[in-house]
Amino acid sequence: ADVTSGARRLGWRTGLVVALVGLATLWNLRLAHYNVRGLLPFNPDHPTDYIRHYRPGDVQRQKYGLWDYGRLAGEVVDAERRMWRQ
Repeated sequence: ADVTSGARRLGWRTGLVVALVGLATLWNLRLAHYNVRGLLPFNPDHPTDYIRHYRPGDVQRQKYGLWDYGRLAGEVVDAERRMWRQ
């Protein structure tokens, strides 16, 4: 009984790790897709990459700050909307 429960636990953990790695890989591919289509900034040190399709004065035209995850999430949502419209 101990061997069987240990094997199940190992199988469950392995499945969880494989699922997490798979999700991380899909997320990375999606971000790469956004970047290739020009929907996310390419180079944070190059200000024109932040202008793209935003109007003058829009907060999205400013450079990213350190740990600006809220802004990144907004960019991803915007990129997803634009990709579904095309």
